[in-house]
Amino acid sequence: MTGIVDDLRYYPFKGARRRRPEFLIINPTIGVADDRRYAIRREVGNTKEWMPKAAFFVCMNTALMAAQEPVFAGMGINQLDPCYLQELALRVVP
Repeated sequence: MTGIVDDLRYYPFKGARRRRPEFLIINPTIGVADDRRYAIRREVGNTKEWMPKAAFFVCMNTALMAAQEPVFAGMGINQLDPCYLQELALRVVP
């Protein structure tokens, strides 16, 4: 079966808006590289263990996240801007 790719998107910040890159890097083991690389946990804890979606600030539990446009430091780098993160924390973290 042959398909046509009409649009490319990924979500580097879990629960926030997407990015539309010119290309995606696909890792056959994990999928799209850098997809949902960043997230804001609702509680402090072990960052190495898997957590369910409800453990993070995402659209399903924090409607404000849907409006968040992640700001990255530098061109083409998937490093979130520290000032953006501080401002976001003030907006969404109670």
